[in-house]
Amino acid sequence: MLLLACFALALLWRPVDVLVMREAPPPHGDASQPPVFEGIAQLGQEVWTQYLHSVQLTPVLDCYRVVNGRIWSWREYVRSHNAGLPFQKPAFGRFVMDGPWMIVEGGRQAWERLALRVGNAELGRNAFAYGRGMPVVWRPLYQSHPGKRLLLEVERRPLLRAAGLRSPR
Repeated sequence: MLLLACFALALLWRPVDVLVMREAPPPHGDASQPPVFEGIAQLGQEVWTQYLHSVQLTPVLDCYRVVNGRIWSWREYVRSHNAGLPFQKPAFGRFVMDGPWMIVEGGRQAWERLALRVGNAELGRNAFAYGRGMPVVWRPLYQSHPGKRLLLEVERRPLLRAAGLRSPR
């Protein structure tokens, strides 16, 4: 029993990845911003962003995956391929046509921190979702954080500190 109790206690100190979204601090301001979102990120956890491209006014969906403390570009869906939108497969990926969507998969791009510039109801209409598969619940960032710059990053925390995380907003 003592061995089992020690094992259970050790599990609580096991580090886990936590996806955290915060407002970017002002250039000379306080860097400790409260999180906009935080949740435990299992290996391969999907993170979605959605926005309207500023020139084409076409919807864009980006799917990222959390792997080993980094945010990997996994898939991008677009309906147009002009003015800065992807139009060919990346060196390590593929380009797929699926109905109205042109899908770019792969590319081997990863970030420790990803910056999201949020628009408003007219321009951008940025939204965020956290889950597996095509998301059904979008958080409209353009309503809650219009004109803000948000940072998305992965933090390592002991399971004890990460358990029961709920998004504050």
